[in-house]
Amino acid sequence: GYGGELVGVLGLTWRTHEPPPSDEVLGLVRFAADAFLGALRRRSVALLADGQAEVFELIARGAPVATALLAARDLLERHTLGASVVVATVEDGGRLSLVSDPDDLDGVDAAWFAALEPGLDNPFGQAVITGEPVMVANAMGDPRYGEWVLPDDAFRSATILPVKSPRNGRTLAVVGLLGHEPGAPIARPAVRDSVLSLVTVAVERSIDERRLAHQATHDPLTGV
Repeated sequence: GYGGELVGVLGLTWRTHEPPPSDEVLGLVRFAADAFLGALRRRSVALLADGQAEVFELIARGAPVATALLAARDLLERHTLGASVVVATVEDGGRLSLVSDPDDLDGVDAAWFAALEPGLDNPFGQAVITGEPVMVANAMGDPRYGEWVLPDDAFRSATILPVKSPRNGRTLAVVGLLGHEPGAPIARPAVRDSVLSLVTVAVERSIDERRLAHQATHDPLTGV
């Protein structure tokens, strides 16, 4: 593995004789593992680049912001071992709106996010207010928060990443990595930074489009 993430398992077996001395075996395993890891890293980089290009194309073509954000979510989920990924945009008053696929009947409940009160008593609200990542290693015993820490009882841990505007520093959205086991999920830095950049571009473009549409149909002085 690399970057703290397990990317594969390499095993050697001997069927007809005892294995050679341990030093010789370890040297062979290390040599094979390095070659194996190099191939996996090249494949991972290529897949990440393809995923980035797909999301950028959606944004450039003017696809609905939800479509682009779902593509970015899926990209992060493909590259993060053992995590379910959610994306929620920050609306007026600090409330969260989950970006979800209408056909995904088994997904995270959007109503849970809509009912979430802005504030520091939950990890999502804390990420919005502070603009800093929040990690929940074990949702069952975290003294910082109340009973309903995560949107589903099946999740036991989370890493919440804020998406901040480079223009004014405002938190535009949050990206949540939800794990089914204790221990906050961690995305590789290259993947994490890439997806956060894509989400930033998609959300800010949507904001700009709404502002331009408002300016085109309203008087700038009276608001009429």
